[in-house]
This record gives sequence, C-alpha cells and structure tokens, in this order.
Amino acid sequence: MNTKFDVMNGQESNFTQSNTSWTDAYGAATTEAYERPFDDATVLISAILIFTMLAVGVILNSVTTAVIVKYEKLRNFFVYFIFSLCLSDLLSALISPLFWYRRTLGFDDWSAPEFFCKLFWAADWMTSIATALHIVGFGVFRLMAISHPHVFARISNRIGIVCIITFWMISLSCGFVPFFIWFGSAVRDRTSNSPISRWPSCTIDMEWYEHYKQYQLIALSLFVLVPLLSIIIISVVTCVKVYATTHSAISNGSLRRKRKEKQALLQLTLIVVSFLFGYVPFLGYTPAANTSIADMAPFERPFDDTTVLVTAILIFTMLVVGVILNSVTMAVILKYKKLRNLFVYFIFSLCLSDLLSALISPLNWHRRTFGFDHFVIPDFFCKLFWGGDFMTSIATAMHIAAFGVFRLISIADPHLFAKFSNRLGILSVIIIWTISLVCGFVPYFMWFGARERDRDSSSPDARWPACTINMEWYENYTKFQKIAYPIFLLVPFALIVTISVMTCLKVYATTHSAISRRSVREKRKEKQALLQLTLIVVSFLFGYVPFIAYEYWSVQSHDHSQYTRRVDYYFGYIEYIILRFSECMNPVFYNLGSTKMRWHTRHFLRGLFGKFVRVRTTTKSSFVSLDSESKRKNSAANARFVSQAQQPPAVCESSSSSDPNQAP
Repeated sequence: MNTKFDVMNGQESNFTQSNTSWTDAYGAATTEAYERPFDDATVLISAILIFTMLAVGVILNSVTTAVIVKYEKLRNFFVYFIFSLCLSDLLSALISPLFWYRRTLGFDDWSAPEFFCKLFWAADWMTSIATALHIVGFGVFRLMAISHPHVFARISNRIGIVCIITFWMISLSCGFVPFFIWFGSAVRDRTSNSPISRWPSCTIDMEWYEHYKQYQLIALSLFVLVPLLSIIIISVVTCVKVYATTHSAISNGSLRRKRKEKQALLQLTLIVVSFLFGYVPFLGYTPAANTSIADMAPFERPFDDTTVLVTAILIFTMLVVGVILNSVTMAVILKYKKLRNLFVYFIFSLCLSDLLSALISPLNWHRRTFGFDHFVIPDFFCKLFWGGDFMTSIATAMHIAAFGVFRLISIADPHLFAKFSNRLGILSVIIIWTISLVCGFVPYFMWFGARERDRDSSSPDARWPACTINMEWYENYTKFQKIAYPIFLLVPFALIVTISVMTCLKVYATTHSAISRRSVREKRKEKQALLQLTLIVVSFLFGYVPFIAYEYWSVQSHDHSQYTRRVDYYFGYIEYIILRFSECMNPVFYNLGSTKMRWHTRHFLRGLFGKFVRVRTTTKSSFVSLDSESKRKNSAANARFVSQAQQPPAVCESSSSSDPNQAP
C-alpha cells in the first residue's frame, strides 16, 4: 500500500519525462522524450497479482467476519477488534483494482469517473490509519489482559466497541475526508517542468499541494510512525511478561491459563508481524527527488549567526563535559587494578572512543559554520574528522554488540564464562579497533577532503560544506556505504536489540524462579549487570538511530530548493548533537550501572579534590577500610564502651543486697 505518499517531497516518479530538463542522481541536466515507466508485461503480471489477492482477500476476510457474526459465543473483547480489522482489510481489497488501473491503463488518461479516483485515495489512507490504530489498541489490551487479568476482567466488551468506533471516526475525519477533497484525476501536461507532469493522472490536485505537505508532516508521524513504535514496544513487553510467567515456578496461574497466554501471545505476534511486513516497506518507500531545476534558487547559506552561536555553545559544552567524564573514567580504571575485568576493558575502550569523538567535534562545528564555504584550516583536519568520526562509530557499535554477547553468556552460562580470561576481552578490543581503523578511518581519510565547491553547478556537492567527499570518489563511497553500513552498523544494531531482549528474559526468569539455585547476592549482581547493559544500549540507540537515518537520507537524490538545503543542514546537525550528547552520558551510565565503578570513582575524586568530595564508607563488605578519622572515632567509642562495661551496675548491687535470696 505504498500509494499514500506517492507525492511525497513533491514528486512521484523520476521515470516519466517529456522533452524537459531534469536532474539525474548526480544533479546533471538531462533531457529525454516522455516514456511510460512500464510495459505490457508489467500490466499483465501486476493484474494477475492484484486480482488474485483481491479474490483471496475478499473470500478470507468475508468468511472470518461471517463466522464472528454467526457464532455469538465466539465474541469477546479481542474478537471485536479482529472483526473490525477484517472489515478494514476487506475494504482495502475491494479498492485494489483502482490502484492497478491508476498505475497501468489509467496512468496517462483516467477514463473512469473522478469519483473513483477520490474514493481510492481516501479509502486507502483511511484503512491505513484504522489498521495502525486497531493493532495498537489490540496490543495494549492484550498486554493488560496478561499483566493485570483482574483489572482487565472489569473491562466490558462495550469499551472495546467504543474504542473501535473512535478509531474509525478518527480515520474517517483525518484520512478519508482530506484525501477525498485534495485528490482527483486530470490529464497531466507531460511537457511542463511541474512535478505533476511526472505523476499518474489520478493524484493530488496542485492547488491543495501545500496543504498536503503540511498535513503529511503531522499525519505520518501521528498515525503511522508513533503506532509502529508503540506496537514494537508493546510486543516486546508482552513477550517478556509471558516468558517470565510460563517459566516461573512461583506463578499462581494454572497450566490452562499459561497455555491461553501463550496462545494470545502467538495471535498478537502474528498480527504484529503481518502489520510490520506490510507497513515497513511502505514507510521505507522514498520517491525520487523533484527533478525540475529550471527555477533553482541562487545559493544561500542554510544557517544564520544565531545557529553558529547556539551550536558553538552546545558543541563546546559537550566537548568539555565529554573530555572530563571519559578521562576520569579511564583514569579510575587505570589506577585501580582490582576494578579491572573483561567488561571493564570494554568500558575503557568505549571511553577512549567517546573521548576521540569529543576531541574532533570542534572540527565538525567549524565545517558546518565558518568553514562551510571556505575550510581555511589544512585539508588534513578535514580528513582527520571524517576518518575519526566513522572509525569511532564502527568501534562503538561493535564494542556494544560484543559487550552484550559476553554479558548474556555470563548470565546464561556463568560456568562457561568463568573460563574466559581478561586476555580474551583485550584481544576482542584490539580486533575491533583494527577493523574500525582499516574499514573506517582509511577509506574516509582517502575519499574526503576540503575544497571550494561550485555553488552554481548542478552537482550534488554544490550544496554541501566545503569539507565533504571528493566527487571523484563518490561512486566508491556509495558502493562502500551499501556494504559497510549493514555490516558495521545495522547488523550490530539488530544484534544489540536481540541480545538485550534475551538478557532481560533470562534475568527476569531467573530472579522470579523459586527453583533457581543462585543466591540472593548472585541475583542482585545479575540485576546490576542488566541495568548497566540496558543503560549502555539505550544510550547507543538514542545516539545512533538518528545518525543512521541521516546517513541514508543524505545520499538520496533531493531537489536544490532552499527548504531542502535547510532540512539537510539541520537534520545533520541535530543528529550529530544527539550523538554527542549520548557519548557524554555514557560515563555517567557506566557508574550508575556498577557499584564498584561508582565507589572507585568517588575515591579517585576524593584523592584529587580532598574534602570537597565525600566518600561513603560501608561495613565489612566495603571495598576498602574506613579512613583514619573514622578509625580514631571508633577507637574512642570502643574505649568508652569497655570502661563502662567494667563498672558493676549500681542497680544490681542494690537489689542483691536488699534480698540475697532473690534469683539473679
């Protein structure tokens, strides 16, 4: 259903043209005669696929709705949601021939009544909103039914029906109505430079285009992205809850209830997987850029003096904070040998990576502000920034993935982990840095450089900062990105999320199991280890999700308008600031997640600043003994106690002398 945003960013396709100027992937001017972007074989194959799925979808959804209508005993809270989802899918199936006709026989001339064009767009977007909202609601109530069955028992079926009606009202008012008004069919002028000349005849009417763009920014996030993220979070939480319940010996639930919970989880999982399977490609669909450059505006810097000042405050503040916190953490690890273990070596290396990122951050600030047009400092520093930046990104991703793997092994199989020496951790760290140096620093140091860009040309680097990739290496860079990003960023990213979920499941099942042989102290250590891993992973995701999103967005073809230049500039700057902030917070998370690290950091700071830093002393289980002042006070208190104990109590003497026969 990737028809909803065919007109995203002001264009639908870059295939069609009619003797008009447009830009290719490199921004070069090209002229081609208009040609339809499909042939007769495409029409035939797509017809077979669309009409086959139409028949299957109508039959299956109709049978399911008929079963629910016929058998009253089948109906419950969740079945009402399923009935409504079937209705949404049935509507989508019924309008699918209109999509096929729009993309094939009606591409140039929509001979059917315009009403059907409006109906397709409106119903298509309405069912998309309805489906997303329904699955989020289904997941929320399913989680409630598993986590708090007594609370869910008080929720009547009427509440479910009210929720469904509310979802359809939102979908109708926010989906069907605006799209029915904005879209229509007309013969498009294929010889003009207007974006509409490249679209099918059934598409948005240009007089509503500005309204559509503003609506799109809000609706896409509110009705698609937010539900998508909510569905993923709810599904993970539900899996954790069901896993912990079914593997806990102290659970009060019967076997029948546990079996029902597993069945409910299976149903939720299948629905969510089906939703993600359909909507992730839909969200990932990125139409080509606006191909017209006839009215390209004169070059203008995409930032002002206020931006320079604000970013300087942010970047240099985080530079100071990052250098101080990472340096202190590394110094603590170097000073206290008893603190070192396999995981601490990884933390030390992560601090080194974050420290390098902090030290080169002023180069990025200069590159995006005063050096945007003229990178006045030597070209070496431009190359150093790009090489160091990508090297530390690769290193961080692989460090956290390896950290998570070792942490999972230590919790799942502590006897196996006990056989791992610290040398294995050091060797892993060295291998990771070697890979990062060879596959990150070296190619970027070669490919990037500083030079004045021709702002009047149609080349992509005409809008980029002076310090960026040299265009003679652009082909190598794009090929490298398609290989390196999945291997060094996306795969570690997926591995980190998977390992974190598995670790959570294992720790939760262990700490809630009555038959576990592990002591309370071991369970507490596992919880502490899970906290440390969680903080590190959350910080990584917070910093690198925007980074990955921008990297992929930046290499796509985009128009040369001032709006796009500003989006590119601020998108890149904001994701970099978020990344730097997460790197500044990492040392804080290392200390929050480890009692030993926290105590030794306090002791180290006390040695630097004396009385200004208080160190909490503990009992026999402390890592070090009390300081000299505490020992002196304890010695004085013990002496007083001994002297008092040696004196006979006056009350006892008095009572014994008055009645010698009284029992002691």
